[in-house]
Amino acid sequence: MKKKLTLIAILLIGILKIANAQWIPLNSGTTNTLCSVYFVDTTIGYAVGARGTILKTTNAGASWAPQVSGTNFTLNSVQFVNNYIGYIAGCDSNAFLGILLKTTNGGATWTTLQAGYIYAMYAVHFTDVNTGYAIGAGGVILKTNDGGTNWTPQTSGTTMFLKSMFFTGVDTAFVVGDGGTLLKTLNGGTTWTQMNAGVTFSLLSVYFTDKDTGFVGGSALLLKTVDGGITWTYHDMMNSYDVEDLYWETADTGYTIFYNGVISKTIDGGTNWVSQPSGTMCSLNSIYFVKPKVGFIVGCNGYIAKTINGGEDVGIKEIASNKSEPLLYPNPAKDKLTIDLNNCINNKTTNISIYNLQGQLLFQQTIKQRQTELYTGSFAKGMYVLKFKTEDTIIYKKFLKE
Repeated sequence: MKKKLTLIAILLIGILKIANAQWIPLNSGTTNTLCSVYFVDTTIGYAVGARGTILKTTNAGASWAPQVSGTNFTLNSVQFVNNYIGYIAGCDSNAFLGILLKTTNGGATWTTLQAGYIYAMYAVHFTDVNTGYAIGAGGVILKTNDGGTNWTPQTSGTTMFLKSMFFTGVDTAFVVGDGGTLLKTLNGGTTWTQMNAGVTFSLLSVYFTDKDTGFVGGSALLLKTVDGGITWTYHDMMNSYDVEDLYWETADTGYTIFYNGVISKTIDGGTNWVSQPSGTMCSLNSIYFVKPKVGFIVGCNGYIAKTINGGEDVGIKEIASNKSEPLLYPNPAKDKLTIDLNNCINNKTTNISIYNLQGQLLFQQTIKQRQTELYTGSFAKGMYVLKFKTEDTIIYKKFLKE
């Protein structure tokens, strides 16, 4: 069975290579887990991660060069305020101690701003060259007004692990964390108000498209607000894994990445999502777009991938032995998919098999009639490949479950 799955996976890879790639894996030069990616412009970017890993590209990801961080801590978040000044937040392997790093020369050297925090640092964000924030374990929120020389703790009102923050203005920000923690400030962190997210699951990422419309991802869930965080609606992502990060190009077009290597895209503000192949099944941790349709993703084992077309499915050219092909409709399908052999297999007994993009066999059936209706309601949203096989013919077709 293992050999059969391997063969199918190879065949599917061959089919996919015929199409224009959606997400192209890049050579990072490391096997260390990468936790955060950030680009200064369309060509200069940084990726940081485990064991003090800092990588820099100056050619839009074509190659990545390691930088000396001076620490073995896991680096969780990176941000630059201009071409030269950047900040990193991290923690030790046990998430007991935190660290903040700063560069003023584009990463040529990194300086430890403050080491040995009682709590781990998980995210950092600067609104200008001098004003910045860092969050982490124990509900800690730190603020600096002098470019990181001095940091002042703010009163968060929680002891939960804080994981992500997003600023919709100079003084307006949202922070999310464990236990369904959702905080908002309207005055640059002088006061933080606890909002009701309506869940108690861990919240891992937050992104707003404007001051009112925002999204929060977490443990197998996505939340959306259209009133600045006062109320939130739950969206079922059809994935039992964590939403690790979010990125939105516009109010309608957004991306989520998951712990199991899945990428999902919406073009209708989060109502419907389509899965995109990432080329890996390991955790995807951070996503960043440098301009519309051009984005990067990083994850475990040094994984970095790039898209230049928004990860869009530009079409798989199915392999067929003659000009007449089976018909699949409706495509995209919801609960039912009709297969019409369209006389292309000459009424022979046909074995049909359905595989996901990792080559796993999900369904198999033998049919003889021209038209067959399949129930697809139990399939997760995403792209699938349907294989038609007779004694002398093999045809592949794709269909999308929405």
